[in-house]
Amino acid sequence: MQSVRLRVEWLAISGAHVASLVGTIDETAVEQFVDIRDASQAAPRLVVDLSRVAAVDEHGIALLEELLLVPNVGIVNVSDAVQVQLERLGRFGF
Repeated sequence: MQSVRLRVEWLAISGAHVASLVGTIDETAVEQFVDIRDASQAAPRLVVDLSRVAAVDEHGIALLEELLLVPNVGIVNVSDAVQVQLERLGRFGF
C-alpha cells in the first residue's frame, strides 16, 4: 500500500488556528510538523485535527507526542487509523 503524503490545511477560528492533517503521518512528515510547531509559536492556541489521517506509523506517533509538549497545542478528532495504531503500540490516546 502506497502512503499518501501528509498535507496540512489551515483554518483560523476565533482565538485559535486549526491544522487539519490529511493523509499519512510517518517519517516523511517531519517538515510539516516543523511548520506546525513554528505556527504554534505565533498562535494563542493551535488545534490539530486528525479526523482525516488515513494512516500513521510509530514515527508519526512520536511526532504527535512531541507536538503535545507544546503548551498551547491540542489534538482533536483522532481518526480510527490513529486510534488503532495507538492501541497496537500500547498507548491509550491523546
